[in-house]
Amino acid sequence: MIFRGRKRPQISLTGQAGLASLPAQSRRSFVTHIIIRLVAISFLGTVAMGGLAFAFLYQQVEQRELESLSDYVAERGGAESQLFLHAERDLDLFRQAFLQSYTDPEVLTDTQFSRYFAAPGDGTVRLKREYYTGYRDEDGIIHNSMTGFVAHEALPLDREQRRRFVLSYRMLDKLAPSWMTDFSDVHISLPEGALIAYWPGMPWGLEADSDMTLTDRAVVKTTSLANDPSRKPIWAGIYFDEAANDWTATYMLPIDAPDGRHLATVNADIALGALLRWITRKSENGEYSLILTDDGSVIAHPALMEKLKDASGEVNVKDLGDPVLLNIYTRLRQSDIPRNGEPLVLNDPDIDAYLGVTELTGTGWWLITVQPHTIMIGNVYRATWVLFLLITALAAMLILAVALVLRKSIAHPLNALKEASEHIADGNYDAVAQGHVPVPEQRDDEIGLLSRSFRNMAQRVGDASDELEKAVADRTRELEQANRKLSDLSLKDPLTDAFNRRAFDHDLALAAGTGSSTVLALFDVDHFKRYNDNYGHTAGDKALCRVVHTLKDTLPDARIYRYGGEEIAALLERETAEQAEEALFTATRIIADCAIPHRASPAGCITISGGMVPLALFKGDARAALQAVDHALYEAKQAGRNRLFRARIADPARPGGFPTP
Repeated sequence: MIFRGRKRPQISLTGQAGLASLPAQSRRSFVTHIIIRLVAISFLGTVAMGGLAFAFLYQQVEQRELESLSDYVAERGGAESQLFLHAERDLDLFRQAFLQSYTDPEVLTDTQFSRYFAAPGDGTVRLKREYYTGYRDEDGIIHNSMTGFVAHEALPLDREQRRRFVLSYRMLDKLAPSWMTDFSDVHISLPEGALIAYWPGMPWGLEADSDMTLTDRAVVKTTSLANDPSRKPIWAGIYFDEAANDWTATYMLPIDAPDGRHLATVNADIALGALLRWITRKSENGEYSLILTDDGSVIAHPALMEKLKDASGEVNVKDLGDPVLLNIYTRLRQSDIPRNGEPLVLNDPDIDAYLGVTELTGTGWWLITVQPHTIMIGNVYRATWVLFLLITALAAMLILAVALVLRKSIAHPLNALKEASEHIADGNYDAVAQGHVPVPEQRDDEIGLLSRSFRNMAQRVGDASDELEKAVADRTRELEQANRKLSDLSLKDPLTDAFNRRAFDHDLALAAGTGSSTVLALFDVDHFKRYNDNYGHTAGDKALCRVVHTLKDTLPDARIYRYGGEEIAALLERETAEQAEEALFTATRIIADCAIPHRASPAGCITISGGMVPLALFKGDARAALQAVDHALYEAKQAGRNRLFRARIADPARPGGFPTP
């Protein structure tokens, strides 16, 4: 095949003979001179390009690092703020419920104060011991972990105070147990000098010294009308709780009557161990995090935890004499830190670092990450050095190519090279690479080398084109993988984090078709509507989440699904169907053993009923398997609930139901 390019003017080679007649030494001097000039120019160009590359990369890497730092701080701040937001939400609900009951004259018309409190003869009044050790009410529900202490300065009590104290106890006894996943204890302080606490494992009110003056203590003084005229909630500084062996912060929410009287303060102690372990972790690159308040108090710092422990959390930046920490605090005080939890990134050249900061929502605390400049500069240096080496290598190749061309005449191959160039410009790389366009590569000299290099260049360009197509294909696969991840997210139930009905239908059809030893189970939370009616839908959501999480923990090798409402499905594969069934029976019993209070259930706690069936019995008919297990669930509920029945399929004589304890 012959490839023809467009016609170009012919290049005269009449100067070739004159050049060939020059002495070899003169030609070598000329070539050497040109090469030296090329080396000098290439060196200067490489240095200049390296400098430009450094400036460009510095800007790009800085922008990327700052965006990464901002995203990181925002993510951490949002995650850590959840604990504090839960405290604010729960205690505000408590305040609303307390005020609603307190202002209702029909509530506690008979305070029954003596039913709950007694005077032990030491000048105080205390909540009776059985309210801590535990007693069972008329509904069979156990109440415990409550203590109360009325100091001597609060006595004697009038009727309003007795009613308020009893209301405080009853509200705390009702609400506090459901909050203990977030708090270590919840307590109410009364301005007259009394405290009622829900504190599992700590009988504080029973053991408090009789001569204690509570009105002198921070738990009462901090939120008094005199010390807190704004009546805003307060996040107290952290301290190390020796009893809980953990770092703790206290959230204090005053409760005032409509006429402005201070009725009580509800307080929650929150364990911050997980947050502070993250703060105090060690980083090899010098990055670290800390927490400050806008008044300069140090909440957490990797190097100051022992000092904070010794000082009961009362350490201020201004008293430490640490110039770096003082510089950070001053820089943040001069900046406008968003109050909505949005991140802010600052450059602090005085300490050669970037500061990423966000406010932990509601606390007034600043979560700060300090990232030294050396991290980013190191990345820029490495990228620039690689680029510099590449530019140097390219420059060296170009100088060598020019030197080879200058050794001999280059006039006569120009036409061939011109035609080959036109083919390359038209994208016909293969025409040049495969030799269809003739170039003088057969010569055993510099021209031949140049011609061969030209052909190799065409091959490399063609290969680069192929690599580009491959890169596009790889990117397409990455996008497909990202789409699959998004698809996976669509298979999760947002409330319980279990798989949803869509995932269940897909997995059931797949499992039914394999003929494996997979067992299908379908559960229903017993009397769940009554639970919602008695405790509210929010509590119902939490109870449903706990049931799902318990099933996940008990059956770690099972796939758990929210089938619909309070119905939960499970697919469990073991070596035999009998092993899977036994595991499902165990899971049913464990749900009851959790003893989640349910006063509207005959069992007194949340239980589940269920049906199960081996999929292998249905030979790929998923619909029939689902109908069978649904019928078994119906039989379990008809038989009294709190049990798991095996669907009756092939062997009617096989035992059908096994009630859980």
